[in-house]
Amino acid sequence: MSFQILHIKNNCCSCPTRVHGKIVYSGFFFAHFGVLFLFILIFLMVAGCQSDKESNVVGRVGTELIYLEDLREFESVATDSTKLSFEQHVDYLETLVDRELLLCEAKDRSLQINSELQFVLMKDSEARLAEIVYTREIDERAIPSDSEIEVAKATGGWNEHVVSVELFLDNLKRAEEVRSDILNGMDVYEAGRLYSLDRTMHIPMGGAQQFVYNRYDGPEEIVQRVFQIPVGALSTPIKFRQGYILAYCAERRSIDPSEIEEAIILHLKRNKKEMLRGAFLQHLNNSLNLNFDKVGLIRTTELLSVKSIKDRKFVKNDSNQVSLSYGSQTISVVDLVGIVVNVSFDGKTLSTTDLITSLKNKYLPQMLLAEHGRKSGADDEDNYKKWFESRREDLMISLLRRELCKEIEVSQEEILNRYAQTKSRFAIPSYARVRDVLVEKESLANLLKTRVDSGEDFGEIIKAHTLRSGRKRKGMFRVFALQSEQYGTAWINYAMNIPLNEIHGPVKAEGGYSLIEVIERVKDQFYTLDESRVRDAVVRDVRSLKERAVFNKFLKKTRSDRADEIEIFDRIIKVGFGL
Repeated sequence: MSFQILHIKNNCCSCPTRVHGKIVYSGFFFAHFGVLFLFILIFLMVAGCQSDKESNVVGRVGTELIYLEDLREFESVATDSTKLSFEQHVDYLETLVDRELLLCEAKDRSLQINSELQFVLMKDSEARLAEIVYTREIDERAIPSDSEIEVAKATGGWNEHVVSVELFLDNLKRAEEVRSDILNGMDVYEAGRLYSLDRTMHIPMGGAQQFVYNRYDGPEEIVQRVFQIPVGALSTPIKFRQGYILAYCAERRSIDPSEIEEAIILHLKRNKKEMLRGAFLQHLNNSLNLNFDKVGLIRTTELLSVKSIKDRKFVKNDSNQVSLSYGSQTISVVDLVGIVVNVSFDGKTLSTTDLITSLKNKYLPQMLLAEHGRKSGADDEDNYKKWFESRREDLMISLLRRELCKEIEVSQEEILNRYAQTKSRFAIPSYARVRDVLVEKESLANLLKTRVDSGEDFGEIIKAHTLRSGRKRKGMFRVFALQSEQYGTAWINYAMNIPLNEIHGPVKAEGGYSLIEVIERVKDQFYTLDESRVRDAVVRDVRSLKERAVFNKFLKKTRSDRADEIEIFDRIIKVGFGL
């Protein structure tokens, strides 16, 4: 954040004149003495306030001042400032000082007028204004009444919850492969650790995600499928966002509706928001006079129909031809193509109907809400202005960092070295394919061991007696060395060490006693750089480390070069925080 010094200049319309050693005032001055007195009083009040504010200055970078309240606000995001020592307060203040130094450097490079920054800031501002209006006009009005909550409690379905363990895979082939592994014995949690990706970034998650759903929860496509499968079953791949979900139904629970009032309120609020949103957007359509220009839309569809952005050829009139208008906004063909960029459509060619549908579903709600925000003065409010300045400065620092690091390259040698240093991240832990019979009492386990030793079929004994459920009852399943909490330490030690194809036990296991046979054992393996996701992760690591080094070196030099512009006021920090 930038902190500006307020300069007040006193321009008086009349001045005293000295004649023969005496001060003589003009009649004009006396006529307006009341006005002058009032001005002086206001000036003194403002000067006094300014003096009070400047007495709370904890740091200075050039002409930019950092106030005690700025430091308090910054610290409050990270920690309880009442528990910090003087040295810790200074550490936080130095972070704010560094920010101001970086902003000074960015301004010296004129990054505040960078065209890319202006474009991103415009888009972010549109989204912020839309968010403000949505909160005021829709979100805050969607709180359900007590009577609505009681009616909802009385309806069916709220008492049933499903616990779903979910893996996200980025393509259908991988999802089907992982599903096959799980059905063949791999523990679903271990499969999550090995294969599940972040749903947004598509990078390894390091584990499956667990959700508890009621019938009214979302995402609808996942919840409906989970409620259709029995406990212990695994769904087929469910299309979700830019990938696929595998959902394992781990448990069904019966819940008293009185215990889940918060979920009921959220459901009711979600429904009310949808109703309010639809009604409010229809109101904006009319009040802002939303209008589509047929000629402009036809030209826009022609350009968007060209799949490759670089192959779209604009003509001079595209900048002047209006495609749609609302409120005080007129959107040209060029503007609309820039907003939409790409649009999916069902037919062989994109029609104006396809374009309008896409606009109404994805783009127009934000555009109309933001315009309402401008008309209602939301962009003149202090909170918005504060956000706008902070966002502009964030973008300036990001551009500075990118400019400083644009020459960074990552070599093959660096990739290999980093992979070797962090290889454990890409481990496929050792596992064993086993089959076992789990019973509650050791005496029964001993009896079953005697029968196996006498020649009875182990598979039939498993089916008749094991306490294990699902696929583990049917035969062979896969276990990993890290699963001692699930199966018991002694049992895992057996699985990882006993000879193959021999039935051992009884051994103490989680849930009872087990006879166990190991069919196959595989030692630790590692995903290699041949896998694109592994190589990409390593390259990101190397680049991030090099960027950090370049940026820190630059910041250190900047601190040194501008040392005479930096000042920290220890006394104000100590007094302000009562130290």
